[in-house]
Amino acid sequence: MIGFVLFFFLSPGLYAYVSISKDDKRTDYPGKEIAMKTQYAWDQQFDSSINVVLGDEWNAGNLSYHLKSRPVWEGIVKREKLDQLKDYMCLDSVCVGSR
Repeated sequence: MIGFVLFFFLSPGLYAYVSISKDDKRTDYPGKEIAMKTQYAWDQQFDSSINVVLGDEWNAGNLSYHLKSRPVWEGIVKREKLDQLKDYMCLDSVCVGSR
């Protein structure tokens, strides 16, 4: 019982310490800002909505989560996948598109 109580209080405390003191961790990923910039750039070029995201699972998945349209992640960027999209735009290592 003592071990459980110690772990129950120690774990959130350690997580809070790391989250506050280290600013280069994945918990500090600026997903909302990246999504806003991506959406703005998309809206300047296209009228359709973003419904596909391509790229590595971490970056593309976070972008998909933060975009308002919640597009589907379809794996890494490949030329064949881009050719199937009506509109697409690539930013850094992630591409967004519309079917």
